[in-house]
Amino acid sequence: MKLENVFRFLSAAHWSYLVDSRAPERGGVFLVAGPNNLKSNILEWSLEQVKGNGALIYSDLTLKQLAVIRSEIAAGKHHTLGFPEFEKLYARNPQVSSNLEGVIKAMVAEGFSHFAFEDQRLAVQKARCFVLAAVLENVYRARGSAWQENGFLRRFVCIKYTLSTKAREILNESILSGERVSFPPVLFLPTSPIKDETTREEARKLQKIIGDDEAYMQLNLMRKALVVMKWHHKQTNGRRKRLTPMECIEDISEAIKPQGWGTLDV
Repeated sequence: MKLENVFRFLSAAHWSYLVDSRAPERGGVFLVAGPNNLKSNILEWSLEQVKGNGALIYSDLTLKQLAVIRSEIAAGKHHTLGFPEFEKLYARNPQVSSNLEGVIKAMVAEGFSHFAFEDQRLAVQKARCFVLAAVLENVYRARGSAWQENGFLRRFVCIKYTLSTKAREILNESILSGERVSFPPVLFLPTSPIKDETTREEARKLQKIIGDDEAYMQLNLMRKALVVMKWHHKQTNGRRKRLTPMECIEDISEAIKPQGWGTLDV
């Protein structure tokens, strides 16, 4: 799969809040790979371009920080949270880690309202956001079963991959020359809400890629991302020869399938 297509999908997932959809859930994406596979770089670059448009990046996060930004997320000031090193959320007291996981689980789906220390009788606006996280392969394997059982993992599209030999050569050359790897541009900002015109056939293709007929949140996220990508494709039609939105998703589909694992070309 091509790095450009991963960037297109991640950008579209961020802008998915602009899609006029009956499904309010935002969902999330896990970039799963071993060390030195550019997952944190990919995450940071894709969100760095939209930090002024509702994206926040945290190397670590506490419940106190979440309490501060909850209202801003609920008000629509922030739409995406990025975690370049998701394993750091678990490098603390297990009960605190469990609470953080629960908050994130709610924020990508039904929405998060109250912390345990707050008066549950008082009405507060629910906070929903898209979450993009870089996850080490060993963390994914160690916690995957528990995440499946508590429903956490079913809320995330997992892009599992390893860098190709060519990509590693390019990375090594960039290190020797002291230059950064050149990343593709991300999608630019849609100007208004986008109508969901996904066809039944397209939805079936996405569902087949996910490989689970009941993974509704994953399907809704991919569907919204496809809508954004189709909108962007129309805006740039004729300017540059590139894959169609569905072809772009199909290019990264092997990395998304439950038993699949992609090879990433830079």
